[in-house]
Amino acid sequence: MKSPSSNYQKLLLKLLLSYQTKATSEGGFVVVMAMAMVLFLSLLVLSYAVMSKVDTTTQDAVGKSKTGFYAAEAGLNLRAKAIRNLFEGYNRPAGTSPANAQACTDSNTSNNGTGDFVCQTATFQGSITSTYGSELAGNPTLITINEGEVYRGLSAQEYRYDLYSTAFDSESLPTAILGMRFKSRLVPLFQFAAFYNKDLEILPGADMNLSGPVHSNFDLYLNSNATLRINGQVTVSSNLYRGRKNATNDCGGTVGVFDPTNPTTLACAGGTTQITDVDAWNGLIRLGVSRLQLPPEGMLNPVTGAIYWDRADLRVVLKLDNSGNPTAIEVRNANNTVDTTRTSNLLNSCTVASTTLSANAPTNATNGAANAQISVASTTGFAVGDVLTVGSDNDSNVITNITGNTITLRRKFAHPYQGNVLSGAAVRDAVVSTSDTFFNYREQKFIRMLDVDVRELLNCAQQVSVLESGRGINDTTEGGLVWYFTVEGPNSNIDMTSTSPPADGNNYGIRLRNAGELSSTVAGAPAIQGLTVVTNQAVYIVGNYNSVNKKPASFLADTINVLSGNWLIDDSRSRTYDTNNLPIYTSSQSGQSPPYQTGATNVNDRVASPTTINAAFLAGTDTTGGADGTAGRNGAYNGGLENYPRLHEHWSGQALFYRGSFVSLNRSRKVDGPWCGTGGSATIGCNIYNAPNRNWDYDTDYNNAANLPPLSPRFVYLKQEVFSRNFDRP
Repeated sequence: MKSPSSNYQKLLLKLLLSYQTKATSEGGFVVVMAMAMVLFLSLLVLSYAVMSKVDTTTQDAVGKSKTGFYAAEAGLNLRAKAIRNLFEGYNRPAGTSPANAQACTDSNTSNNGTGDFVCQTATFQGSITSTYGSELAGNPTLITINEGEVYRGLSAQEYRYDLYSTAFDSESLPTAILGMRFKSRLVPLFQFAAFYNKDLEILPGADMNLSGPVHSNFDLYLNSNATLRINGQVTVSSNLYRGRKNATNDCGGTVGVFDPTNPTTLACAGGTTQITDVDAWNGLIRLGVSRLQLPPEGMLNPVTGAIYWDRADLRVVLKLDNSGNPTAIEVRNANNTVDTTRTSNLLNSCTVASTTLSANAPTNATNGAANAQISVASTTGFAVGDVLTVGSDNDSNVITNITGNTITLRRKFAHPYQGNVLSGAAVRDAVVSTSDTFFNYREQKFIRMLDVDVRELLNCAQQVSVLESGRGINDTTEGGLVWYFTVEGPNSNIDMTSTSPPADGNNYGIRLRNAGELSSTVAGAPAIQGLTVVTNQAVYIVGNYNSVNKKPASFLADTINVLSGNWLIDDSRSRTYDTNNLPIYTSSQSGQSPPYQTGATNVNDRVASPTTINAAFLAGTDTTGGADGTAGRNGAYNGGLENYPRLHEHWSGQALFYRGSFVSLNRSRKVDGPWCGTGGSATIGCNIYNAPNRNWDYDTDYNNAANLPPLSPRFVYLKQEVFSRNFDRP
């Protein structure tokens, strides 16, 4: 249909021609000229209207295109984030893709794809966006991150994906069609010599070499009383300082990040100095890197849905009553119900040295006795130092003497909360048991332990069904064995980092011994692939760990404590004994059960011996001044990386050999006793420990992904490869 303006112009043109043919006089000429001017002006008005309409249409199209572009881009980002979240949860995207974007508008939903690649719609600023994804062939590939990139030299699993996003206007016409190809990289945290999701402070008293990458998701403070040398890339999300955090006028020693082309050290300038110019280090020091997305904070919780609880091969729980007294040791299923069969197998069916009480009632089995003698049917297979359980009493009773068929135990048993041990009851070497005889000078309290004999537990798992779903000790489901241990009782779930923390932490721990070699001694037993020990409580490692025929191993815990090979499981190193080898108790504690003492021994009496540990650590650490990312904040020094493992002995002159990786994702949630230095005695100073010769370094075996511990924690980051915009409508 023609517009009225078009008809009007035609009419004017006809009139003009008519007058022109009849114009023989001056008056007629004037009329013709007037009509011509009217036609000319109408043409100008029409041209302006057309141009205005074109301009408005163009602006509207540009506006729709811009809005559509941002909407489609938002759709891509959301789908990419969803894929990253899957990897952070130790899952992998799965499903089928639609054939193309047009299929996403198909009313037949069977063409929309499935799972994590299915068509999805969302609305952004009025634009409806349709997105879908696809996985490229060949996933995953194992790569080494290139020189010149952040995290250079690290190994990563790389997955490649395509995402597509189309934005539609209100008339269902596409306004933007975008595509993105990206890489999802999974980088194990244990490939760092030190990785902190908080302020990282390193201040060794003696020379220290760290032969691996160092990362802080907040601030990094480097200082030394001697020489600190880092042989690896240093990455910092916030600020890098040379000097101490808690003393702004203290900057000493020699600190260097090794670059073969640049021997320059990090210099002080009269005190704690912020380092901002790092160009001289050729990319070995990178500041302001993106803060990394890490595993969820609750990943160590003993609840259904938490990664390590769900995927563990074994879950052992020490259960306490409301007064903190032990009532049971249980094997749990992933849904937190008790597995009665596997519990019985663990406590009663493992092949260990065993006998029964004789017909004679136990001697000194009363509640207040400091030790006990029991008569047994046979002492074959038992030795001084063995840890026993007697009948229903799961306490870690230690043999101090064997005479004939009489066994003397270090401490009493048959507590009132468990009842008296009856004659005829089983006497067995303990695979798992419990004790409360360890006095922690840093926390100033006795610790209720779940004690674990690692070698005997491996033997037991080889002999009877104690692992999840009948798995064997050579299970590879998560790259090796994952064992979860915890204590369930009063204050077991406290969080000392909450906004309103309780007045004091809890007094629980998981203690592992007899683990110099992570293997079973049962004839024909296969080698394990690796072992990861997980707990939401403090862990205590006694003696050498994984020092023979090294396997991939790690500890994930609230805090990590190390006791040397000289420590005795009866905890005589932390208690005072009289000439008859009986514990000395204070009169004010004589009526308690068990009777406690003050733990008044001098640190110099707790002499350590050389000890070797080969395992990666992930645990909470203290924070100087109580706040991360606050330069020069006053407050007690947290002890630094050099005090990551908490020590409790006189180590002076003794070596602690360590190869692994230090990862700290947060502050300790269960215990908050501060680091307060070395030396002292029961009445002077800290009386906690004296420092060892720290022969510590990163375990370079972790550079090979095959040597990483089972279910190693990792961070995920995305790297865009291609971004495309399609201007053709489908």
